[in-house]
Amino acid sequence: MMILFKTVQKKLLFTLLILTLLLPSLLSTSAHAATGVKIDWTQWQKENALVGASLFVYAYIVSNNPLDNISTATVSFEDRTYPMETLPNVPSLKNRYTAIVSFNGLSPGLKKLTIKVTTRSGLIEESSRSFYYDTVPAIFEFDTLAQMASEESRVANVKMVRKGTGHGVVDVGYFARGKSATINVDFIPGPTYITFNDGEMSKILQITLIDDKLPERLEAFELEVIPLNGTSHHVEAGEINKTTVVIKDADR
Repeated sequence: MMILFKTVQKKLLFTLLILTLLLPSLLSTSAHAATGVKIDWTQWQKENALVGASLFVYAYIVSNNPLDNISTATVSFEDRTYPMETLPNVPSLKNRYTAIVSFNGLSPGLKKLTIKVTTRSGLIEESSRSFYYDTVPAIFEFDTLAQMASEESRVANVKMVRKGTGHGVVDVGYFARGKSATINVDFIPGPTYITFNDGEMSKILQITLIDDKLPERLEAFELEVIPLNGTSHHVEAGEINKTTVVIKDADR
């Protein structure tokens, strides 16, 4: 009985020792979580390619500690720093901070944009995003004015090309409209945009064709490049901004 008691006593002492060693780190982790600052770049998920005179920066910033409010927020790159402000008279947007940064005189190249937040207690949090700045926009267009596709193949491969700068990740929109072909009857447009990764100069749009097994005449639809400029103004449509796809019926 005495041996069993001593064994249990040793196990309890060992457990208390482990808890004593771990307690400071657990408390530290908990305190950090309670006093941290959340910075959410709501408009920025990729390494953007930017062109233009300025950029509108928009971020969601909130302190995890309700007793330690945000004191200041700034956004900076290179030697330029701009204060960020909340939207006035809009209580529901009180944690949304904005700033307009100037690109005047900026040389092309890879840049880093940093948001720095200071709380009333002196806690400092930073978050950065990279972007490639260029002085000329990227131009997107189709490689041909028209092409033929077989209904039997069930897909039309349409090539879009990028001209000018190849830097940065760029989303390019496109719009499909039926001519003699009908959307969702003769073809399915699919997504409304395509992503060019950094350095990519061409991409293939795959448009699904519907093979209805019925004899039909030639049918056609049109695709058009739609620049998704947003706040960066880095996308322009080229000369061949529209292309026609003619569907050839294999059953005819």
